[in-house]
Amino acid sequence: MKDNVLVQTANSNTYLYNQQEKILTFIPPTMEKLLIGEDETDLDEKEYYSQKINYLKKHLGEVDKEIDPPEFLPTIFPKTIRQQVIDLKQLTLEVTEDCNLNCKYCGYGEYYCDYEKREKRYMSFDTFKNVFDYLEGNWRKYARSINTVYISFYGGEPLLNMEFIKKVVSYIKAKDIPFRNFKFNMTTKGILLNKHIEFFIKNHFHILVSIDGDSENNSYRVLQNNKPSFEILYKNLKTIKEKYPSYFLRDIEFMTVLHNKNLYNEVIKYLKNEFGKIPSYSPLSISGVNQRKTKEFEQMLNTSINQSLKYINNKEKEELATKHPENRANSHFKGYKFLLLLFHI
Repeated sequence: MKDNVLVQTANSNTYLYNQQEKILTFIPPTMEKLLIGEDETDLDEKEYYSQKINYLKKHLGEVDKEIDPPEFLPTIFPKTIRQQVIDLKQLTLEVTEDCNLNCKYCGYGEYYCDYEKREKRYMSFDTFKNVFDYLEGNWRKYARSINTVYISFYGGEPLLNMEFIKKVVSYIKAKDIPFRNFKFNMTTKGILLNKHIEFFIKNHFHILVSIDGDSENNSYRVLQNNKPSFEILYKNLKTIKEKYPSYFLRDIEFMTVLHNKNLYNEVIKYLKNEFGKIPSYSPLSISGVNQRKTKEFEQMLNTSINQSLKYINNKEKEELATKHPENRANSHFKGYKFLLLLFHI
């Protein structure tokens, strides 16, 4: 049996279906041509889609070049989809593509080429409302067991669309949906966090803040004018810690990206001393790297992650495993049935 099969629908859309994992992935026309051996694309497109193809092959295996009819696909019954909707545990909102930082290693920056162009779009409240109302209708009609749904705000920098966040929270809190409880969380760069902290405390937000260590460790994380962002973030976090110590201890966590300007054991030492926090961590992604920037990108890589982890004591390892079992920036998402709401919906 072939593991990866290209399937074309009646509307001439092509999908890759993996029979082992039951994964269905849309294949754009240019990517389809490259997969079946028709090389008629320009250099930039070829480089971009070749990265995607290599990623698919790495994780799913080789792709059969023959295109099969849609009858090959398994039948997905409406009740199956409905049950997935009912069991939804997380709704993640990409609040905006805009950002107030210009991090050198950003996944949407010059060192990567496997993403769609960012246009600084902002999600409208109507977009959220249409989806939430659909979910609510299904919950009210079919839900019969208690479930907590996490509403997650993501970006870009979500705090740049603060009015949207306030409207969403107000709309959800005004609802009384049987068997459904709602909790809010957010991933942020922290530059504007102090301006809205009372709102987040009032609404019991759990917040993940990106910070790579001290001023030198954090030097890749610059403002849009390329000036350092560290002092602003440091001051904000210190102020929140001093004014709202219980909330800071309970509901604010840190996330560190590892690169050539920091070592994880040193970052832990610094952040524990300054804020009493052990951060989760993530290495730089090596997927979708722009081949024209490979040498520059390799200079940013932290080649001693495993070595630095050896210097973490057992207590720190235990706390890290307990608080951050996935050790990933998107640890809120891991293990959940979740819906990522983007701008095209």
